[in-house]
Amino acid sequence: MMGQSTDDTTPGGHAPDDLERIYREHGRYVLDLMRRHFGLAPHMAEDLTQDVFEVVLEKLDDVPEDQKASAPAMRAWVFKIAWNLVANYRKKLSYRREELSDCLPEVSLAPKAEVLAHARELVGRLDEMSADKKHIFVGFEVYGMTARELGERLGLADGEVRKILDEARRSLRRHSAR
Repeated sequence: MMGQSTDDTTPGGHAPDDLERIYREHGRYVLDLMRRHFGLAPHMAEDLTQDVFEVVLEKLDDVPEDQKASAPAMRAWVFKIAWNLVANYRKKLSYRREELSDCLPEVSLAPKAEVLAHARELVGRLDEMSADKKHIFVGFEVYGMTARELGERLGLADGEVRKILDEARRSLRRHSAR
């Protein structure tokens, strides 16, 4: 076939066995890390796991042979790659959240003075929350989005969305009880 190499190496010049071995030893670990430690939705965890092993393939030449032979050293190196990819993903996601905030419709009401004061107090409390808590609380309570929909938009697992929503509700209840 045109454009295919006839030798038995990957694009980084490694034998396919190198990458297969590394993936076999660390693939499940990275996927679990993405889902449980970083709290990513399953589809994002799978995508970023694939990205991790693309970086592994690109940078494998830079790894000393003694480190390649050490499973703990390789696991630490793979963890560092995963950490950096997730950090970059979340940074890009925060830009998307800002864009989402900019396109949310403004709500105009002409309430009584006491309702307006209560609304101002609620908005003040929402502003004290982290961006994730605020987006999840407003998306769920105001716009009627499900945990799954919010998780897909924010790149979080459903359980993580529900956990953040519960934290936001508890926070608002604590302030209301004062």
